[in-house]
Amino acid sequence: GPCIVVSTQCIEAGVDIDMSRIIRDFGPWDSLVQIAGRCNREGEKAAHRPVEIVDIVNEQGRRFSEMIYDQIHLAVTREVVGCRETLAEEETLALSELYFDCLNQRKDTGAAHLERFAYWRSDVPVREILRGEEKCQHTFLVIEQDEHLLRDMATANKVEDRWDRREAWRQLAGRIADISVNIFAKAGFRPEDIAENRFDHWILKSDYYSTERGLDLADTESDGGILIF
Repeated sequence: GPCIVVSTQCIEAGVDIDMSRIIRDFGPWDSLVQIAGRCNREGEKAAHRPVEIVDIVNEQGRRFSEMIYDQIHLAVTREVVGCRETLAEEETLALSELYFDCLNQRKDTGAAHLERFAYWRSDVPVREILRGEEKCQHTFLVIEQDEHLLRDMATANKVEDRWDRREAWRQLAGRIADISVNIFAKAGFRPEDIAENRFDHWILKSDYYSTERGLDLADTESDGGILIF
């Protein structure tokens, strides 16, 4: 019978799969070419099997592709494709060359970073260059969900022998994880505004968490700083 594969973009590279038809959300040109290579990959079907590219948007009108891919790559792809509704397989090479030429003109190729490295000048870390500036992560404990945990944390913290103390804390790890709420916050967010630090853990103050909404900062000045709940 027919086989339908629903996949993320990981199917594009390193996966030997041969499909009769492909439907894919919009993406950079090189990704579109990669996924096209999974259509009639073995060449056993009729020539020119269809690869359909759609442009999915969410309820707010934002394109899904813009949530995943670099904006320059997407913009250059739209420029290369233009208003054409259909592209022939024979056009792939010429359009690919145009795509990468445009990217070379529009993208930062890292020349400034290379020069700073060559002359031993200070520069941003490579991790930040590749992934962007990392957001600060905070973990809060909703202590109301385990009313005896704070007492047991205090007991564990008083154990004199460091190895026994470490084991006491290890035994509490599961309970701590069960009531933990993790967030990523923008610069300027202050965890002390909504929590108290006890035993190197942020204990969330009352009224900042509900089972319906999760971490609730609607009445604080910090709500604009939260990125991910």
